[in-house]
Amino acid sequence: MESERTAVLIIRAWVEPHPAAPLRANIRRTTDVAGGFQSTLNVTESDVIAGIVQQWLRDVQAAGGGNVSTGVVTAP
Repeated sequence: MESERTAVLIIRAWVEPHPAAPLRANIRRTTDVAGGFQSTLNVTESDVIAGIVQQWLRDVQAAGGGNVSTGVVTAP
């Protein structure tokens, strides 16, 4: 029987008083918490943060063998 995997992505974001790039984000991610965090990133651009989240979601689906979905699912 295949065991369930639990993936985690944590984004800690804040603003610093730098006029050129005030956004800061620390991102920790893994596609399987049993192995601990696979990477920690420090990012300053929102588009890069969004790209990292999208790639992580693709990695989660690939690790779980699931199909890629383009829809939105809401909780009841």
